[in-house]
Amino acid sequence: MKYNIELIPIALELLGKIKDKRVQNGLRERIDKLQDDPEKQGKALSGKLKIVVLEH
Repeated sequence: MKYNIELIPIALELLGKIKDKRVQNGLRERIDKLQDDPEKQGKALSGKLKIVVLEH
């Protein structure tokens, strides 16, 4: 099952401000990989960073 990953505006802005394009592209690739089984990747966010996963 594929998930839709949406970044909030401030996240997009901050990502765009990263000057090192290798780092920026690496982060974009990692974010894109979250489309497949995000719950199995890394540690779940908590507190103010917790996100809601919507299934489509």
